[in-house]
Amino acid sequence: MATKSHYDRVAASYHDAYFYSNAYEQWQHDQVLERLQLQPQHRVADIGGGTGRFVGLLKDTVQLATAPTCVDPSGAMLDAHDRSDVAFVQSDARAYVEGLPQNSLDRVLLKEVVHHFDEDELAAICRALHESLDENGRVLVCTRPRDNIEYPFFAAARDVWRAAQPPAEYFVEAFQKAGFACTVEVAVYPAVIDREVWLGMMRNRFWSTFSGFSDAELAAGVAEVAAAYAPGNITFEERVVFVIATVV
Repeated sequence: MATKSHYDRVAASYHDAYFYSNAYEQWQHDQVLERLQLQPQHRVADIGGGTGRFVGLLKDTVQLATAPTCVDPSGAMLDAHDRSDVAFVQSDARAYVEGLPQNSLDRVLLKEVVHHFDEDELAAICRALHESLDENGRVLVCTRPRDNIEYPFFAAARDVWRAAQPPAEYFVEAFQKAGFACTVEVAVYPAVIDREVWLGMMRNRFWSTFSGFSDAELAAGVAEVAAAYAPGNITFEERVVFVIATVV
């Protein structure tokens, strides 16, 4: 799987990217915590959770009584974890949720992963989640807009982004068909990042957006962005789309 191979390659440097800086991660943590409505007794799974770092932060804040589960297909990402109080499962999302017993979870986080699912896979995951969640269960999808993004991308990367990123309505429809009620919210973070840091992130292919470019294509793209922005800080609005799906 191309996506798994990408994350295997970037696992060692994954948390070096701006979107894992302390300030940004704390902001995202607060946004997720508010919408997931976690309680200490909840049974939690973070699907596509990488190293488990984020769900570990949620566990620390809420003091979950049961260790949360971090599910990811990349063994390299899971091997990079430093948490002994998170349960790790190497699996793709569909296989994991279709293997869950009924009413075995209370909360599920899908953070920056749903755009990797094709239509059939997403539908199957939504159906299986509906079966596996408690009657008061909730799924929180964290994704990003398809359009009106302000990331300092080169033109070809922007095209790749738009082709790979479905709109929020696509996810809402899938969850509603599976029996969930959905609401959509957007949160905005004022991002400030040094140009050289951003260029380095792109060189390291920090998002799967850059995984399909050859070395020469990526170098040309980085040069395009460098020419478009003066040295110093780049500012842009980071928008995160939250789809809140509750069992009905």
